[in-house]
Amino acid sequence: GILGQDPELSDAQDLMKRARRLYQVSACDQALGLLDAHRDMVLKNIDLCLLKADCHKKQSETKSELVALDDAFNADPTRWQTLVRMIWCANHCERPQVIRWALSRLKVDFPDRHDAFVSKHSWVRFVA
Repeated sequence: GILGQDPELSDAQDLMKRARRLYQVSACDQALGLLDAHRDMVLKNIDLCLLKADCHKKQSETKSELVALDDAFNADPTRWQTLVRMIWCANHCERPQVIRWALSRLKVDFPDRHDAFVSKHSWVRFVA
């Protein structure tokens, strides 16, 4: 864009294309800048939230990744995978209260997924 400004992106699909291209070439700072500049669009779109989480993960920014995953869950609470990813991420950045919260959401909203996860990953039973 002119003077380094991003032109206003018309829709989430356009934003996704540009941000994903930046992510794929490991230009995560630029991708995050683009996503942050369109925060309102991102917060309504699970895919954009997850891409933001992926950028933070690639940069080893686990706390920021966790925030983006929380935004993703709020954008689409019907995806159990987001909760599971939150549990792993929260474990990585030592946020036991988030692990407990995500496990309880999983148990209420997706009991089968909860039971399968806990049976495969016994460590979650010992989160203090």
